[in-house]
Amino acid sequence: MGQKSPESELEEFLAKQPLWLQQALRWDFATTPEAVSAFAQYGWDRFFELLERYEALARRVPAEWREYRKRRKQTALSHLPSGKAGRPRKDTLAEEAIELKSRGKSHAQIAIELQRRHPADKTSAGAVRKLIASRKPRSGPEKM
Repeated sequence: MGQKSPESELEEFLAKQPLWLQQALRWDFATTPEAVSAFAQYGWDRFFELLERYEALARRVPAEWREYRKRRKQTALSHLPSGKAGRPRKDTLAEEAIELKSRGKSHAQIAIELQRRHPADKTSAGAVRKLIASRKPRSGPEKM
């Protein structure tokens, strides 16, 4: 008797499972109320045992393993918040600084006033100067 191919072992393993469990193991499932209910009744311990077995079999089938990892990654990334990473913009702080500057206050005075109004935003005279400068329209040669 010959040994079974990794593909046929994986197919046999999946064929023994109900459809919702096959989809959950392959990380290719739809969250229907019936599937969620069946999954909740099944139990996490049993699921993780089967998942471990599925992953061991899938690793032996390169195409299946590649697709499985791709689906896991997409699912994980879909739960991350979207948007650009980085520090939040300080538009309101800049508007207040520009308004105070128009009243004739120095950068140091503006920094003190902003610190009083917004204690969480640590700011200095240099930071205020850069904040105001970053909001000014850039002047340069006009393009024709």
